[in-house]
Amino acid sequence: MAQGYELPYVMGILNIGLFSEPTKMKPSADKLIQQGLLQLNQGHSYDAARTFQSVLSNDPNHSAAAYHLGLIRYQEANYPASKALLRVAAHYDRRNFQARLYLGYACYHLNELADAKREFQRAIKLEPQSADAHLALALILGKGGDRNGASTHSIRAVQLAPDNTEILNFNVRLLMDAGQFEAARSSLQQSLALDPNNSQARAAEILIEIALHNLDTAQSLFADLEVAAADWPGLN
Repeated sequence: MAQGYELPYVMGILNIGLFSEPTKMKPSADKLIQQGLLQLNQGHSYDAARTFQSVLSNDPNHSAAAYHLGLIRYQEANYPASKALLRVAAHYDRRNFQARLYLGYACYHLNELADAKREFQRAIKLEPQSADAHLALALILGKGGDRNGASTHSIRAVQLAPDNTEILNFNVRLLMDAGQFEAARSSLQQSLALDPNNSQARAAEILIEIALHNLDTAQSLFADLEVAAADWPGLN
C-alpha cells in the first residue's frame, strides 16, 4: 500500500469557496453569505459558521451555505458533519467541483472508501484536469488493491502537476510497491531536482538502490544523507 500522501486537512476556505459559481439567492441570504465570507477572511471561523448556519436554518438546502459550513467542519475534523453538509452542497449545485472533492475527502476520513471513490470519480468528471482529484482517486484505488488503476491516475496527476513534489513522491511509492524500481528512480530524481533536501525522498532513494542491488550506491547515498541531516534544523 502506498504511503507518504495524506489528504488535505486545512486549506484557504475563502479562496476555495470562490471556485464555485454563486447560486441565485434571496437578497437576505446573499448578504449573509457575503458576511460569512468576510468573517472567514478575517479569521473568524466560529462567527462565520454561525452566519452560514443561520442561512441553513431558513433554507436547509441552501447549497452555498452548506458548502462553506461543510468546509469549516472539515477543517475542524468534524467529518460526519462535513460529509452531510457537503452532500447537500454537491446535490443542489452539481457544478461545484470542490464540494465533490471535499465530500470525497470526508468519506475517506470516515473510512467509507467506496463512497470516497465514487465522489472522486464524479469530481474528475467535473474537472478532468485536476491533479488533486486524480491523486485522491489513485490513493483510494491503491488501498483497494487496484494497482493498475492507481498507477494510471497517479501518472495523470504527475502530468498535470509536474512540479508538485508531494504528487511525485506518492507516485514513487506506488511504483516501489509495484516493484517498478527503475521507473520509481526516474520519478524520484524529478522530485529531488525540485526539493533536494526532502528527507523522505532521499530515504526512498536509498531503498530503491538497495532493491536494484546497487549496494555501494546505497551506502554512499546513506553517508550523504547523514552529512546533510547534521545541518537540518531541529535535529541537533
